[in-house]
Amino acid sequence: MQKVIIKFFKDRNIVDSFLNGMFWCNTPEFYRQEEAAGVSDINESCSHSYRSSRDGQGATLEVNGVHLAEITDSTMYSDSQKDRWLHSWFELSSPSNDSEYINVVQDINRMRKEFGKLYLVILEKDFDRFLNRVKSVTELNAEYKKVSYSDNRFDWDCTCKSTAYAYQREFRFLVGNCTPKEVQPQKLIYEGGFRDIISDCPPIFIHDENTGELLLELTSDSCKTSLIT
Repeated sequence: MQKVIIKFFKDRNIVDSFLNGMFWCNTPEFYRQEEAAGVSDINESCSHSYRSSRDGQGATLEVNGVHLAEITDSTMYSDSQKDRWLHSWFELSSPSNDSEYINVVQDINRMRKEFGKLYLVILEKDFDRFLNRVKSVTELNAEYKKVSYSDNRFDWDCTCKSTAYAYQREFRFLVGNCTPKEVQPQKLIYEGGFRDIISDCPPIFIHDENTGELLLELTSDSCKTSLIT
């Protein structure tokens, strides 16, 4: 199968709004402050963040035992890459063995639990068409990249996250640049909509070409494989 990306939703109204042309991106700070499972990442796009409102008392600056200042907020980056507005999908490509199919199904079911059972799908052949429509309604730089995962916090930036999030298999659209404390999303409207290049909850089936065994099935009702008994 060709690569596809999948975005999960809980709210049918948001799905329809998206299909009708509403493209939105949240800021890294939104995810740093969010508490919901799967959404929250206090170190989104940075190697370390501290927020007194979130973390309580933090570091203080002292010289020769004299208290000079209390650090209430800090964001540390490991390279020149700074914050950008983020729009994320789950990447599904062909697993190479039974173990990988089982892992994919388990990851998708975790995504369905955390983000919702409704979903949209874009085929690889339409990635650029989708991006070009986004670019047509903003003067901000926009691109897409696959996210990598690392246990080394100094690798973390807008295209690399902690391995704790590897199950999300992220494929990100990145828009513009924003400040570390920015929380307002970018909302871009493409008047023609996306219904011709984005499929709404299409059933996805992958069978073994030789045996016909069901390797993966995704619908709005469930995600399963015959490899798990």
